[in-house]
Amino acid sequence: METTKRVFVKDVWPEVYASYQSRGILQWPVTGVEQHTLKNGDIEEDVLCLIVSREDSKGMIPLHETGITVDEKQHVNRSRLAALLGQPVSFVVTYVSQREGFFTASRSMAMKKMAANIWPSLKEGQVRTAIARRVKFHEAEVEINGVIASLPSSELTHAKLTDARKIVKPGDVFDVKIIGVDHDNQKLVVSIKDFVPDPWADVKYVEGGIYAGVVTGFTPRYGIFVNLEPGVDVLCWPLKFGEVKKGDGVKVVVDRIDMEKRRMSGKVRSVV
Repeated sequence: METTKRVFVKDVWPEVYASYQSRGILQWPVTGVEQHTLKNGDIEEDVLCLIVSREDSKGMIPLHETGITVDEKQHVNRSRLAALLGQPVSFVVTYVSQREGFFTASRSMAMKKMAANIWPSLKEGQVRTAIARRVKFHEAEVEINGVIASLPSSELTHAKLTDARKIVKPGDVFDVKIIGVDHDNQKLVVSIKDFVPDPWADVKYVEGGIYAGVVTGFTPRYGIFVNLEPGVDVLCWPLKFGEVKKGDGVKVVVDRIDMEKRRMSGKVRSVV
């Protein structure tokens, strides 16, 4: 009777060598960030590296080949590389030492090759799948097949002054809509607003109604901003008596709703 042997460890070295010989693109998960002494011509230097690994094979991607924006401060570079931990990244193998159990690679080269193929086809209005690479307060940087695109926090939801870090995490994969393409400067802007329910499309509030909300801000000239739900705020008159602070729960009376301008005005009735 014929039987099939179970293989517990896959030999990944053939695909590593194939990438080295043909400059083919591989995609492995990032498993670490390490400092290594590598040769640059005849010179040896300590280099911060992104680590990719599968089975018994370990790849090192030197800082200048990682595709990130390199900063003069090493701790900033380390933080940017660490943001990629656990994420799959594409790379091209540039040197192999199976005897020592490692290889070096370039993510920049892989991204450049992929981007060259996709840029001509990118157009406004297209929906593409993206992976979040780096997330800041005002913006998320996402990758679409080697192309880095900007996803502004204003394009994440219909809410105002959104902290992108509360909505998107590095490694998240989702669909985005292209809203800006600059082929000359190779800049791309995307949005997910079309995939998020718009609270103003079917407003459930009425003039004269009383609703619970949370104080989100103040303006000396206009008054108090109260949030009823993500994307829906009421601008209330300043209080004549007493005071409220940011984060307070309040009851508000909605005096006026302007659907066209997507605005509500009212007054604070009481603190919850």
